[in-house]
Amino acid sequence: MRLTNTQTGGTQNKKAQSFGTVSSCDKVTSSNQSLICVNKAVGHTKAVLSICAADNLLVSGSKDLTCKVWNMSIGSEVLCLGDHPNYVSKVRYCEVNRLVYTVSNSFVKISSGLVHDSIPVEPASSSQAILQQGEQQMFDIQVSRDGHKLYTTTGTTVQLWDLNT
Repeated sequence: MRLTNTQTGGTQNKKAQSFGTVSSCDKVTSSNQSLICVNKAVGHTKAVLSICAADNLLVSGSKDLTCKVWNMSIGSEVLCLGDHPNYVSKVRYCEVNRLVYTVSNSFVKISSGLVHDSIPVEPASSSQAILQQGEQQMFDIQVSRDGHKLYTTTGTTVQLWDLNT
């Protein structure tokens, strides 16, 4: 597994793509409907694979190789994180340290909304979409409530990472 730390000051890899929007859902109601869609976030160009919500933020990961951060209060995308080697299969947001965690194959990227800088935490060769020998695809990640530990799953193993080192 590889961990990378990215601090961003705006969008990355937008390639002339417009910002996504949050809009109201079409009001279709029926008497037997227990859940009613009130808003939808639109902006990814391929299927959304993972979401995480916290307060007024929504984080989404997609097959378009990006993670988007949405401010539901103002109704728009506020950040697009690119540079993923493959699909963004899992996303998490930690309210304590205000960081976004994304999984793409055997990579975890840690991003904040301040300044752009990418630092490999574990030695890595190139960012390839193909797993290198001995690496396993990650299926899930969780961040501890205090923001100090990261849990990842690979194969039959759950790994614990200390984010303070």
